[in-house]
Amino acid sequence: MVSTERSAIHEAVDGLKTSSLQPLAAFIKYLQQSEQEEGSLWAQKLYDLFAPAREAVLEMSEDEINQLLDEELEAVRPLQAN
Repeated sequence: MVSTERSAIHEAVDGLKTSSLQPLAAFIKYLQQSEQEEGSLWAQKLYDLFAPAREAVLEMSEDEINQLLDEELEAVRPLQAN
């Protein structure tokens, strides 16, 4: 069973591999947002909708993400010119 004592949680986080910190940070941000805005059901649904995208980029470098964004922007820019 996982302890809910803050000190035990801090120790557990300190023992995690560096590769686990990004998903943990995303989960903490999710929890903070859900506590701040209880009434924003639409925001929660939107956040949940993008969960697969957030997970997909966890293994990508910043350069890979930027390249992907650039490619997608190039694809839609001609549509906006009309």
